[in-house]
Amino acid sequence: MIITAYTLSTGRIINTFTSAMFVEPTFSDSNSADIGFITNFSGDSTIERIVNGKVVVRPEMPVVVEGCNLTEIPVGSTISISDEAGISIVDSELKLSFEYPGTYTVKLECWPYLDKGITIEITS
Repeated sequence: MIITAYTLSTGRIINTFTSAMFVEPTFSDSNSADIGFITNFSGDSTIERIVNGKVVVRPEMPVVVEGCNLTEIPVGSTISISDEAGISIVDSELKLSFEYPGTYTVKLECWPYLDKGITIEITS
């Protein structure tokens, strides 16, 4: 039997494992009480989450990209540029500027949205 553990409050898939038999555990501490289980499903946390005990595809991030201007960014997103350390976004709009010409890879992450990869080409 395939068992997938997930966080009840967010639907984030934590782990998938197999077992011949499954007895849902009981928890005594409040942090563990936020864990749920679904059977006969091998979840893919990169594109799916669990909502009300059902598997759903994570929504697309609603970012609008116009050149170096990003709008509709979910507040709380993390942005990283060309694999550098990420920083948290506190506003829903961002204007990027680059000192040198080149191709820059921008990655935005914010649960429960799918990660968003953007390529920005600066020519001059």
